[in-house]
Amino acid sequence: MKREELINYLKDAYDVEPEYMWAKYPNFCVFRYGHGRKWFTILMDAPNKTLGIGDSGTTDVIDVRLAPTQIDDLLASKTPGFLPAYHMNKSNWISVVIEQVTKEQLIKLIAASWENTQK
Repeated sequence: MKREELINYLKDAYDVEPEYMWAKYPNFCVFRYGHGRKWFTILMDAPNKTLGIGDSGTTDVIDVRLAPTQIDDLLASKTPGFLPAYHMNKSNWISVVIEQVTKEQLIKLIAASWENTQK
């Protein structure tokens, strides 16, 4: 899934708009649910070097909130596309390279993050 497709999916499925909160990071946007204003995902173009996947450039990732055991399982599996959370608590959030996982996986992970942030 590409960045724009993901943004459109989130708008349609969750009736949310991306919030661009940081002038220094114009491609970082958060998505919140309306009643609690908590983030349920953040979309970023993170530096490859920081993510540990290259020396230069950036990659589009989302951070989603999952159960710690699910995060541990995904990271332990060494499945491409799953990385320790970038800019979030690593025990409750995981980064997902959006072009390395299927659309179905992204939809399930976002749904799980939506549920986990409702608590």
